[in-house]
Amino acid sequence: MLTLGQKIKAIRKEKGLTQAELVEDRITRNQLSLIENGINNPSISTLEFIAQRLSVPMSYFLSNDDFSMHKCQRLVTKAESLLDSGENDKVIIEIESFLSSINGLEDHTMGDLLGRVYTLLGIAYYKSDKPKAKQMLMESIRYLEQTDHTSYLSKSYNYLGVIFDDESNSEQAEYYLTKANNLITNVNLDNVIHKLNIAYNLSLIYLKQKKYTAIIDFINDNLKYSKKYKIFHNFGAFNMLLSAAYRYTFNYKQAILCTLKAIEYFQFSDDEANKYACYINLGIYYRLSRDYENSIKYLDMAKKYFEYTEKTAKALNSNAEIVKTMFLADHRSDHFDRLLNDVIKDLNDDNDNKPDLLSIKGVCQLENKNIEDASKLFTEAEGLAKNPEHLEFISYTYTGLSKICKHNNEWEKAYKYLDKANALPHKATRNISFE
Repeated sequence: MLTLGQKIKAIRKEKGLTQAELVEDRITRNQLSLIENGINNPSISTLEFIAQRLSVPMSYFLSNDDFSMHKCQRLVTKAESLLDSGENDKVIIEIESFLSSINGLEDHTMGDLLGRVYTLLGIAYYKSDKPKAKQMLMESIRYLEQTDHTSYLSKSYNYLGVIFDDESNSEQAEYYLTKANNLITNVNLDNVIHKLNIAYNLSLIYLKQKKYTAIIDFINDNLKYSKKYKIFHNFGAFNMLLSAAYRYTFNYKQAILCTLKAIEYFQFSDDEANKYACYINLGIYYRLSRDYENSIKYLDMAKKYFEYTEKTAKALNSNAEIVKTMFLADHRSDHFDRLLNDVIKDLNDDNDNKPDLLSIKGVCQLENKNIEDASKLFTEAEGLAKNPEHLEFISYTYTGLSKICKHNNEWEKAYKYLDKANALPHKATRNISFE
């Protein structure tokens, strides 16, 4: 527990005052030093003067709880400002020092304030030490769930949800993000950005869980707040998520419209990287709509941009999508074969484009009667396909293997592969000419 002198010294230092600046001509600097070091006690009139100079009530010096609460309130304000400035390390130093000084003695009298302090500490730790951030946020919830401070509680739930998502725990991520979202029932100008951040994080979880209809309804509901308050926070990202949801519900027209809205937003905000990432998506949606001319146009623009900015992975993905479109458009040539082989060689096995391109190459080999080579390519594609239902061309692998099995009179296997092809949402749109 702090002495009266220690309290005066602590607040004086917070104010950035020297002893001489505090006392003016009321008492000497030496007298103040004796008071701060606990050697002398001030008179009531002197204490009133010091309290007035420090802009605090007398009660802060007479009650240890009031003093700590005052200090905690000032700390919350300061930490909020430091976080806004991106000075996370300073927040950690300030708050850890304060928590060490009170040593948990004020748990019952400062629950609301301590909950906010732990929330800010958890946010400060988020970028540098997620396990520590998780620990602090859990502690903040322990305090805040006993209070009515919903704005800070929703922040803690939101960050916890994102941390659980980083840990690939979608169930817990959805649990906390849903709690964060449900706490904000009265959306206004002060909390709309926080509401939209939560909505975006929760939409990402829905996408990972393949809850596509939920994404469409949820995002459209939240975009109403953007329009109402003219705050288009995450507008481009929201429309990218919407377009993905429409893609997997096979509404390619809406997927294209949402992507065009996202492109318009990124163009307005000078976000070239995301604009051209949308060009890749737009190329895919046009291909799925069988508009191969527009597909290649946008994919080629994306490829040139990412090559120019030396973003190799995205340039490679653009090339992969171009090859897929050329295959469906039947643009077969020596250039096509070279590009197909080059892209396959450069793709990592964990890239979803690789099984698609192996499927395409397998079809080419099968149509050239190279049955053994085709079988190897199809088998490799099947082994790499982690999420076949999301792969646009994997049906060619199953159809090709079915035809090979029929050719070898392996009828049971042939029907098994044919059933797998028919069960996929994306069906082969080109017949494989092989008998």
